Amino acid sequence: MIQHPLPPFEHRRALRHSWLLLTRRRGLVWLTFLYIFCLGSFWVWSILPLDKLLLGLEQGNSSLSLLGYILPILLWWCLTQLLDLRLTQTTLGMIKTGDRSYRLPWKEALRRWLPYMGLALVLQLVFLVGGSLMLVPGAYLLLRFSFAPSLSVDQGLGLGAALRASWRLTEGHFYLQLAALGLALGLSFLASSFVLGIYISYPVLRLYFAQLYYYLRAEGVPHAVEGAQA
Repeated sequence: MIQHPLPPFEHRRALRHSWLLLTRRRGLVWLTFLYIFCLGSFWVWSILPLDKLLLGLEQGNSSLSLLGYILPILLWWCLTQLLDLRLTQTTLGMIKTGDRSYRLPWKEALRRWLPYMGLALVLQLVFLVGGSLMLVPGAYLLLRFSFAPSLSVDQGLGLGAALRASWRLTEGHFYLQLAALGLALGLSFLASSFVLGIYISYPVLRLYFAQLYYYLRAEGVPHAVEGAQA
């Protein structure tokens, strides 16, 4: 945990830095497109046939129907998490190195795939439980554990260690994170009013939160600091 006070985080400067990086690395837009397509189709695939499946089970159909429903969805979810992991690795690497052409071999993503999926599953369950209790606890848990995936990728931490490290990292920065979350929601809402706008705003926000991550770690990463501070 950082013991000394941090300089103010300049949101507008960080967003501008993210935009400049994205304009020089258009491949990130295509990776975002694949991720959002997989994520959206996962939810559609999960929800639409559910009523027919439940009706079939009530009528005494074989449990193989349930397996045939769950297995493809599970495999598609795994693919979605692989793309999300790739986005996390790429955005963190671009901010840390300042290299817009930063690329990590796919084998590195595959090596971290299983731990990342485990962390994603736990986080989704935590947010689901917190959100079902009340909106405020769910939002609080979301903010406190939001950097666990970044810590898992950047530091190679396991599931429990990443959650604990994220909790410590975000201690005392609730309002900064709340402002960042509000900005992200506002930008996403604005982008959704334009055709394909989400495919531009999403990678910008991933780069923005990568800067916020390194800012909170206060590691003196020059490229993150350059984008976030005066």
